[in-house]
Amino acid sequence: MAESVFHTIPDDRKDFYQAHVLTQIQIHLQLLSMSISYCEGMIALYEDNRQGAIENVEKALQSNIELFDALHKAEYGKWKDWYMGQDFVTINHSYDQFRVLLAQLRNEPLPPVPFRHPERYVEMYKYQERFSKNFPLLHPEKK
Repeated sequence: MAESVFHTIPDDRKDFYQAHVLTQIQIHLQLLSMSISYCEGMIALYEDNRQGAIENVEKALQSNIELFDALHKAEYGKWKDWYMGQDFVTINHSYDQFRVLLAQLRNEPLPPVPFRHPERYVEMYKYQERFSKNFPLLHPEKK
């Protein structure tokens, strides 16, 4: 439905509509698809259906790739490359896990996976320190 009205959006608002409507819908759809496929894959594995597990984890991996594609469609103007290296929702970590799981299910060598710190939020929120003077209520220890 949201895609069907895209042609009615004024040209100077299409990028905004893409980023704030279509991309947001795709994020939720792809995350939901990824979760369902992964869960169905684990159920198949529990039922000794290795091929079903492989097929579902492949779907989960594809949804993860499509999630990255959706994010990049939201990058325009000053937001170009905004989602490069995106870590806030750990989709890079999920991508790595799906690749490793597929290799294990297929009895293949494990793919190279970069180290990703399990507690990324501590590192990611360090950028907020520079705002402690501007927002003292968020940093009561800095009063």
